[in-house]
Amino acid sequence: PKADEVAEVANFPGEIVKIKLGGTVAIGDRIGTSATGTGVAKTADADWYCVIAAEAGVSGDIISGRFVGPSQRAS
Repeated sequence: PKADEVAEVANFPGEIVKIKLGGTVAIGDRIGTSATGTGVAKTADADWYCVIAAEAGVSGDIISGRFVGPSQRAS
């Protein structure tokens, strides 16, 4: 697809993926999406996430993480 066009992406659990951050993330943080589609740390019980951060970063950074599929933090 061209810039700003929709694309379908398939990932499998365990794959290393890149994610653009919308906030500060530490190594090992669970990452989900923000309202703008960027990656943010998910820290509250019952939050949904799909990536475990392999690198630390701040808003605007693109980091690597391990895709785990849709998961929910335990209460």
